[in-house]
Amino acid sequence: MCHRVFIKSLQGVTKLGTFEHTVVSQLQKWKTN
Repeated sequence: MCHRVFIKSLQGVTKLGTFEHTVVSQLQKWKTN
């Protein structure tokens, strides 16, 4: 059970990281344009 929760939270962190990465890359695109 604990292992499953750990994996779920890990996936959530990965999703957040991906979202943050997307936002940062978008901001960089706007800065260069």
